[in-house]
Amino acid sequence: MTRFVAHHGQIVTRREQALRAIQLSRKWTISSVATELGIKYYTLYSWLTGKRPPKKSNADVFDRVLALVGEEQALVMPVQLNASLPMVRIPVVGAAFAGSGEGYDLNDEIEVPLIFAHPDYRGWIAQGDSMADKIMPRDTVIVHAMDDARPGVVSLIRLGGETVLKRIKWTSDGWIMESHNPAYPPRPLPPDHQVCGFVVGWFRPEPGGGFDMSLDPTGRKFGTW
Repeated sequence: MTRFVAHHGQIVTRREQALRAIQLSRKWTISSVATELGIKYYTLYSWLTGKRPPKKSNADVFDRVLALVGEEQALVMPVQLNASLPMVRIPVVGAAFAGSGEGYDLNDEIEVPLIFAHPDYRGWIAQGDSMADKIMPRDTVIVHAMDDARPGVVSLIRLGGETVLKRIKWTSDGWIMESHNPAYPPRPLPPDHQVCGFVVGWFRPEPGGGFDMSLDPTGRKFGTW
């Protein structure tokens, strides 16, 4: 399994990701998350900061934190690269078509904010404009790798030798693939397709050294239009 490694060489954990998600959020604090999850503040603080591990009955607490912060307020903010923002290197697996577009060389790895570190997240480079303006050409798309179809999210789909980003939807005529750009009409989902995961975020470097990013671990933000 591919893992995401921080600059200091340590594996980025779900605890670190959950803590960073709260720190970057404009809405949530450790106190408000603790109240929402029905956990005492100091208990959650101790778990998030690594002072002590959660008990087995709360082994999924970091997933619950990320689902809450991501679902209630998907992170969308401009962020400036600086020494105080932890970055990690993730593998760019390949390129996926979001419409027509020319290929270009892919980097083996790309730097993204720590919040994108997850053992099941993979980086893909978007090509074309069929998913604009949800996903723009050359965006680094963060895909949660899994092989089951999820209606209402943007999925990464293999179609023979092509890999595409499309929303899957059930209709009276069967499954179809939809684009966000109205210039690209829906088309049937062929029976020999393979779903490889769904989009949970994107990362977009900006001129001047900063970047924009968006993250929603549920994927619903990107599949709603």
